[in-house]
Amino acid sequence: DRKGEYVEIIIRTRLDALQAEYGITHAKGQVEFLGKEVDHAIPSLDNPYVMIMTSYMETTSSNQTTRANEQNTMYGKVQEKNRRFGEKRAFVNVVDGAGWLARRSDLRKMHEGCDFCLNMQTVDQLDAIICQYVPRQFFTKKPRPIVQEE
Repeated sequence: DRKGEYVEIIIRTRLDALQAEYGITHAKGQVEFLGKEVDHAIPSLDNPYVMIMTSYMETTSSNQTTRANEQNTMYGKVQEKNRRFGEKRAFVNVVDGAGWLARRSDLRKMHEGCDFCLNMQTVDQLDAIICQYVPRQFFTKKPRPIVQEE
């Protein structure tokens, strides 16, 4: 659990730095249109443009299949909202730990069930994802930087 909390702290630290620089807020809690709690909603729970879920598994567990299926359902709701309302919202999975490597089929579901699948070595990409998906009006301290996709 402590290792999983460490991953959460790293992400929260990145989000706090973006908030200090750009004024983009973030929250943890229930997102109504998902019907689920998210680890990080940016800029808010009421109007999230980037939703981040974290999962650190050191060992294998049948809970991994449950989690992968649940997050796939959540991602489907994000995609549906994007299609229905012409929006551009992103669902991000931060997945790490040896437990995921041992359950490749569940890891594949986690990878396919999101817009971006990151780990601790690629978590720095969150900044660009947030700057790409969060609309300009939520950048209250400094203008949104231009992000080019590769």
